[in-house]
Amino acid sequence: MKNNRMILDEEKWKATIDCDKQYDGLFYYAVETTGIVCKPSCRAKAPLRKNTLFFNRMDLLPHYICGNFLIP
Repeated sequence: MKNNRMILDEEKWKATIDCDKQYDGLFYYAVETTGIVCKPSCRAKAPLRKNTLFFNRMDLLPHYICGNFLIP
């Protein structure tokens, strides 16, 4: 999965709800209502889609980091 192809939000959402480790480092997601940021493999309760924002780079994230988050 580690490549430079563009990943659409629908694919990012599926990776998020599936907790797919293959996408770690390719994107991050933030939950607008809590301000929490996680990587796709995070096992926390899945957020509502309408509250989820996707980011391709860590430096664009103005939110808090999930407790078990390790930057790849």
